[in-house]
Amino acid sequence: MFPKKNFPFLLIALSISTAFLVAEERVEKESTQFASAYSSHPDSHFLKNIENDNGSLELEDGSQWEVSSFDVRQLRKWSQGEKIAITPNYSWFSSYDYYITNKSDGSYVRANLSKEPLKFGPQSHWIVDLDRYGGRIYLENNTIWHVDPKNYPLLKDWITSDHLILGTCDAWASPYDYILINTHGRDYVRVSQY
Repeated sequence: MFPKKNFPFLLIALSISTAFLVAEERVEKESTQFASAYSSHPDSHFLKNIENDNGSLELEDGSQWEVSSFDVRQLRKWSQGEKIAITPNYSWFSSYDYYITNKSDGSYVRANLSKEPLKFGPQSHWIVDLDRYGGRIYLENNTIWHVDPKNYPLLKDWITSDHLILGTCDAWASPYDYILINTHGRDYVRVSQY
């Protein structure tokens, strides 16, 4: 048996391990909740959290987005768990790089990525292999993406383990339906899925 003097340490160790188990169960439950809602469509995202006070939102992958102050009123109408899409903002007169569109009603907000997704999280995506010359990006979920040749120069600074966010390329008549946003360099490339 343990000496009585070790009993307080045993209680502390037991309470710490119990706290870790509870936290792990909460993370697993939360991941399952969003995974069940996560569509098979590669660019589907869901709102995990909305902070109306500071005009920001969080996606299921843990990424956080700063919303234009002009769009906070629209953001207040959105609800947690709603399906959204991310598209580039091509406007020369905007300081926001992306549109985040609510798929349920078609409304949108202008936003910039303010915090990267959770590193190697259950809903995050990252590069496992990269063919800069052939324009192929291989992700952890076994998807392969072909990069628009016009975007090959952007790949020079991309490396394996860079985390990516999938979005939609809404450029007119483009054969590249998606974008991959590199959260390290904050740039994106137009891609199609193999």
